[in-house]
Amino acid sequence: MTVVLPSAAALAESSINGAEFGTTTSSKFGSVAARQGGEVALIGRLVWDDRELGWATQWRMDWQNRTHRWRIRGVTFDEAFRRGFGGAAQILSGNGDHPA
Repeated sequence: MTVVLPSAAALAESSINGAEFGTTTSSKFGSVAARQGGEVALIGRLVWDDRELGWATQWRMDWQNRTHRWRIRGVTFDEAFRRGFGGAAQILSGNGDHPA
């Protein structure tokens, strides 16, 4: 699996900014991914949680005409990314719908 992070210029060209990140449609992210040779966009939000002393994450990905969503709380930054990309790989491989 090839992973490409969009540049600030690619996001700006599509009128995607930090303030609107959570409300931007998956199709808009998908078009940015497609211009960079991608087939699917994995969208994640990571927020530090002082109460849990870890990251609270929300992930979403559109695949096969369905929006898949999953969350992880109270994990390290590295674990948040492992679980985000691991969940995407699980869905794309057809081996489950609800990533752990």
